[in-house]
Amino acid sequence: MKKIIPLFGILAIFMCCEPAGPVNNAPLVSIDNGNLLVKSGVTFTITSQVSDSDGDVLSQSWYINDVIQPGETATTFNATFSPVSDTVYVIKSTVSDGILLTEDSITVLVFDDSAAGLSVIDLGSVSGDTGSDVISCNNTGEKVLKVTMTEDNNTVSVDPLSINIEVTPPADCDYDVIVSDHSDFSPELDRSENRGTSADSVYLTWSDAIGSSPPIPNGIDDTRILYIWVKCYSAVENTEWSLTVNGNV
Repeated sequence: MKKIIPLFGILAIFMCCEPAGPVNNAPLVSIDNGNLLVKSGVTFTITSQVSDSDGDVLSQSWYINDVIQPGETATTFNATFSPVSDTVYVIKSTVSDGILLTEDSITVLVFDDSAAGLSVIDLGSVSGDTGSDVISCNNTGEKVLKVTMTEDNNTVSVDPLSINIEVTPPADCDYDVIVSDHSDFSPELDRSENRGTSADSVYLTWSDAIGSSPPIPNGIDDTRILYIWVKCYSAVENTEWSLTVNGNV
């Protein structure tokens, strides 16, 4: 029978009457991560699974935009990108048994560490000193949100205004939260940057009193417009985080 065998990129044709030998099965490689969103300058890790049903010795390689990365032959791969503007990279892993080669790849969007250019989403208002208002929303990627914290207690009390803002990331993602009363986030009022997939929260409070003893109401409308930057540290593309804003806490 006629058999065609790939041999170092050359097709060699042999004629024989001997029974065919065992079929060589292609090795398998699968990148564990989905497509990623990563902040510029952050080192991230990609992991892969490789196998071969024939038990062949395998060799693995990693590529960035089709350029092989020398010395990278493990099942994990670390990378850091620092572009000056949003840039997409393709990271590919190949595995070979010496005859057949298989590959898998993901895209990584590396974005500039700035809120500039992000449109503002208005979430409405919560009372900072009465009731128990709650605003909730779900979204993906980096977002800037606006919340108005109102002063609604018109009595002569000196109850402070307070608000708590919490972002819960999806699995295998890491988001931070930054709060300011300026849309350009300069200056910031506070931020939370817990690493890993735990929630990040910021609690803010303002006095409604003049600094005297005993304190007296300041007579000013203490309503404040707050800007919330849900900032991506690293994330899987198109996975949703959740945000909760509680007033008067």
